[in-house]
Amino acid sequence: TLRNALLLPFALAGAAASAAEDAAVKSELFEQLRARVERQAAALDGVAGVYVEDLTSGATIAIRADTGFAQASAIKVPILFELLARADEKSIDLDRRARRPAATGMGGILENLSPEAELSARDLAVLMIVQSDNGATNELIDRLGLERVTARMAALGLPHTLLRRKMLDTEAARSGRENVSTPRE
Repeated sequence: TLRNALLLPFALAGAAASAAEDAAVKSELFEQLRARVERQAAALDGVAGVYVEDLTSGATIAIRADTGFAQASAIKVPILFELLARADEKSIDLDRRARRPAATGMGGILENLSPEAELSARDLAVLMIVQSDNGATNELIDRLGLERVTARMAALGLPHTLLRRKMLDTEAARSGRENVSTPRE
C-alpha cells in the first residue's frame, strides 16, 4: 500500500540506526572486557597469557599471546582431536574394545576399574575429557603416538602446540619435555 511504501524509508533508517547502536554497545562491552582482563593479568602474581577473539568483529585481546606455556590437562584437547581425526580417516575404530590398560599411580577412574574390564577408545576419550583421567590419556597417547599428535597440530597451523610427554611423567618434565602451547593457538 502507499502508506507502507511511505513508512519503509523510516523503518530502514531506524534499523540502520539500531544496528549502529548495537555495534557501539558491543564495542563498548568488548572494551570493558579488555580492561578487566588487562587488570586481572597485571594483578596476577605470575605471568598471564591471554588470547580472546570476537569471531563476529575480529576484535582481539592479546597478552603474551604467542608465548609458550605448559598445558597440563589442556593438552588433552589436541589428543582428542587426533583420535577423532583418525576415526574419520578410518585408521582407528572408536568402538573396538580391549582389556583395560594398567593405570597404577595415575589417580583416575581407570585404575579403579576391574582389570578384566574392556574399554574402547571412545570410553578412554570420555574418561580423558570428562574426568581428566591421566591413565586413559596415557593409553590414548600410546595408541596415537606423541609425534603424530604434534604433527597433526602443526598441519592445522598450530606449530607451537607440542605433546612431548605422557601425563604425570615428572622425569620428562624435569628434563624440559613439557607439553606446551600458546594462548593464540
